[in-house]
Amino acid sequence: MPVCDSHGAAGWGTPSNISNGEGYLIAARFIQNSIIQEMNIDKGMKMMGGTTMSREKYKLEIESMQGASPWIICEQCINLLNLSQGEKDAARKAAKKWWKNHNTPGHMPRKKTSKIEKKPAYFMIFGKGFKPNENQANLLIHTWLEKRKAVLGDDAAINVRIELIHQPSSLREEFIKIISGVREKHSNQVVDDLIMLDQKSGNDMLLLAVWPPEDTEYIKELLKLGIGQKEIKYDVESSQIVNEKIDTDFSNNKSSEHTYKDSICGNCNKIIKFYDKKFFCKSCDKYFCMRCKRPGLTCPICRGAFG
Repeated sequence: MPVCDSHGAAGWGTPSNISNGEGYLIAARFIQNSIIQEMNIDKGMKMMGGTTMSREKYKLEIESMQGASPWIICEQCINLLNLSQGEKDAARKAAKKWWKNHNTPGHMPRKKTSKIEKKPAYFMIFGKGFKPNENQANLLIHTWLEKRKAVLGDDAAINVRIELIHQPSSLREEFIKIISGVREKHSNQVVDDLIMLDQKSGNDMLLLAVWPPEDTEYIKELLKLGIGQKEIKYDVESSQIVNEKIDTDFSNNKSSEHTYKDSICGNCNKIIKFYDKKFFCKSCDKYFCMRCKRPGLTCPICRGAFG
């Protein structure tokens, strides 16, 4: 059974088998000037380690090895090309012919993939109990871009509209549920999120990046490639942060190493939700629940002051 020609280049580890009569047939020249080829080059140059070969020369070498034969690709990979439904249908039709005659030429879409816009339509930045200022917004956007630039590019935040929103102060759990509310409102669009929890001042912030509806499938597939990167994502159903992240104290613009997982009280072993982790002893490196903290905010074990 044939496998998708671009699956390995796109970064998915396991091959994608294509059943008889299925798949999409795309002209080699189009693929070789698409994001799939860019990822293929990135992967190849990384495997070569400290090579002195230029990217341009490497691109020419792999194109000569690939030749001009069309690429048969799967549903997941066709979405990376951000083609219209008409172009997809034409590539599907070409694939059906290819299964009967392997000399069938690949479909050559008219859309130039190098011109695809990967930027969000706008950012929404919420402050819990305050309206974020420009510096705070820029810091949050910069942090988000560092996590996404591998798949979206360095310019994914340039000239993107920003909405700064004051969200009435509430429990952290309620504040973070803004994510599910916005996603429900924009159910036909991709919404990416990043949260920064300020353990010192409580000035938590939330960034939501929203893409146009017409780019939904394309952006979904791009963001899947970033799953291996560290990110902040809140699972509302389990009330837990899925991954670890760095805490940011905006009062002095310094970062402190905190992880957003539930913890255990150092005295009674009660589970402390991440948004209730207020009493931390820097001396014995433990968190304590409301019941076990000593009067005067001192550690019940070593009597040290809470950080």
